[in-house]
Amino acid sequence: MALEKKTQIYVSMSKVGQRGLFAEIAKVSQDKLVFYDIWPINSNIEDTGFLANDLSIGNVYQARITKIDPKTRLIFLSLGTVDAVMKVKPKFQFLEGQYLLVEITCEAYGDKKPLVNYVGDVKKTTQKQRPKLFRNANNLMQYCLKLLESECDEVICDDFGFHAALKNTALKINSKSIIMPVQITKKNGLSLLEQVGYADQVAQLTEKLIPLKGGSNIIIETTDALTAVDVNSANFIGDNYTKMINEINIAAANTLMDQLKLRQIGGLVVVDFLKYKRKSDKQKFARFLHNLAKQYGFMFGGLSNYGLAEFKISRKSKNLAEKVQDIYDQSAKQ
Repeated sequence: MALEKKTQIYVSMSKVGQRGLFAEIAKVSQDKLVFYDIWPINSNIEDTGFLANDLSIGNVYQARITKIDPKTRLIFLSLGTVDAVMKVKPKFQFLEGQYLLVEITCEAYGDKKPLVNYVGDVKKTTQKQRPKLFRNANNLMQYCLKLLESECDEVICDDFGFHAALKNTALKINSKSIIMPVQITKKNGLSLLEQVGYADQVAQLTEKLIPLKGGSNIIIETTDALTAVDVNSANFIGDNYTKMINEINIAAANTLMDQLKLRQIGGLVVVDFLKYKRKSDKQKFARFLHNLAKQYGFMFGGLSNYGLAEFKISRKSKNLAEKVQDIYDQSAKQ
């Protein structure tokens, strides 16, 4: 009987012995990076809770309805510091000025307001009501433990204070996963991800050009409107043109799906694949893209005669680059 492959979750908080601006959470399975995220932290070594941002998915608010628009079937609410939007629920009757308990299901990004769902009523009280945070979403410890899939999984952390708190939290929920501390010394100057050899995979998430086997590559450009991807044959060497085109396109598609997921990119994605000469080859590749997108939960919009493919990805939060920029912007203000 084959042994079950372990999944490692690395939580990297420091380099040369000091905490950075954010923790890196990297999930690795069979030596491949399958998930990556960041989480704002601070330099106070006694702080191990690291609550989610006030407007993160999962936070529950006591909110006040400010407007109900029957035409758009949208309800506008005040959460206190910001406004949010909720779709009208036919089986519920709501009134302007009414207070509700709502949970954030989609974070604010660009000019989009947070999207919320109704989760309950606010208990009546003689005290004056106001919009406010009612219940926090998962903190960093809960977030990390939620990523575990089996009792064979490991959580490896380079911060001893956070490691102790994480282990105590795991015991409370009867998690049998192995939680291992990793000591990072000032002498070697390496982060946890650099020591375990996954720093290059993480660094690639911020690169525009992603090399593929054989010398070809893809270039990823994200704008406010869409994400554009160009597939290049570059120095790829092949004797058979059709076979070469197919090999490059398939490798590009597989790599791109992983990159879109890891970078947390949402919205419209347009990809300029290499063009097929024969219609039958194009149709076969289109079916491949349809099935591949389905595996990742993306919607495939078709493949044109010019090799342009469209994908639509549901967006619930800011992408990875935006999260990093937000943390640096917030640090600059302090």
